[in-house]
Amino acid sequence: MEKTPNDQKIFVLRDHESSILTKASLSKLGFNPISIPLVSYQVTASTKVLSQVLKAYKPEMILLASERACSYFFELCRKLQLNSDYEFIVVGERAEKFLRAQGLNVVISCQKFLDLQFAKIKPEQRILYPSSRERNSQELEMLRKKGLEIKDIELYAVNFLGMQKELILALKESPNLPILVYSSSQAKALSNYPAFQAQIFCLGERTFHSLQSLGFKKVLVSPQANEESLLELLKSFYLCE
Repeated sequence: MEKTPNDQKIFVLRDHESSILTKASLSKLGFNPISIPLVSYQVTASTKVLSQVLKAYKPEMILLASERACSYFFELCRKLQLNSDYEFIVVGERAEKFLRAQGLNVVISCQKFLDLQFAKIKPEQRILYPSSRERNSQELEMLRKKGLEIKDIELYAVNFLGMQKELILALKESPNLPILVYSSSQAKALSNYPAFQAQIFCLGERTFHSLQSLGFKKVLVSPQANEESLLELLKSFYLCE
């Protein structure tokens, strides 16, 4: 039987600000998006702390692994009136797109964090890694053991909004409604979800692996780590068998 997105309800697990554009895009495709923001984000680094780290550590390269990290880092740099003449390492398409749009010097780009172990980085090069409180410490230590000199600094934190109950209640009423998941933080917020019936569409391999580790079975991942690719995946699923 042919599937159709005609008014198909779908849960969107994004923060409130980001979900606005996503809901608009889904509505244009014929979906009926329902936003349940499980997480929000908060900048935790101060201009004073960042300034002290930059002066003391004197990084040669800045490592940014998400579009959000890019945005928050440059927001603090603007407040400090710092120039951006660093060399940048980026992980992920969205982070790279953000930096190149600013005309910045991206010298290394990769799609997965651990791919940095194969990049042409000299062991003595000092790398500053502004990231979230929930960064993957194991992957970071693996890169350090490979000889990379990386200093991490907490840039922002993920706050869980306690809306898992709302999601669980909604899914009990409609257990087969699909879910859009955009990050591993959102995947972790689903850990109390008691059923695994819903079809999940997720953005990126890291989110995919997080969902798998939590026991979710019906998960499809976008071919590329951007929203356009995720929406294409969703559209093709409902327009094809």
